[in-house]
Amino acid sequence: MKTLFTLLALCACIPIHAQTRELQLIKGRYYVDGIKSSYPNVQGALSTNTDALKMYRSGHATRVTGNVITLIGAFGIGWEVTSRLTDRPKNNTLLAGGCIVTAAGMITELCGQARIRRSFKLYKEGASTSAGLNMELSRAGLTACLRF
Repeated sequence: MKTLFTLLALCACIPIHAQTRELQLIKGRYYVDGIKSSYPNVQGALSTNTDALKMYRSGHATRVTGNVITLIGAFGIGWEVTSRLTDRPKNNTLLAGGCIVTAAGMITELCGQARIRRSFKLYKEGASTSAGLNMELSRAGLTACLRF
């Protein structure tokens, strides 16, 4: 019995840290614990923090929207460059519009990436809480509360 009490007392003195997963966005690729991962795997890792998960989904949607907008603008630029190479009539409006739409899409994609990085930061801040063991004497005897 003394050994069990000593073991519980030692556990109360040692801080226990909650397990967290390292999330990164490097060059447009997701990494969970240093391993390249896909969208569903990152969602699973963020599932413990609902605010971070909501921000991540919003950032991912913004990023995908930015990719689509960029693709549309690049199509306009490509169409105009091809027409200039094949001696078709020049359309400066299409070229300028394609450049503007491409720039807007790139800015939208960067905003989505920034939101994803903020969601990872929010996850790390929320997951840094530590756990511990609290023991108290009461009328019923010794009570232990494990917090995590």
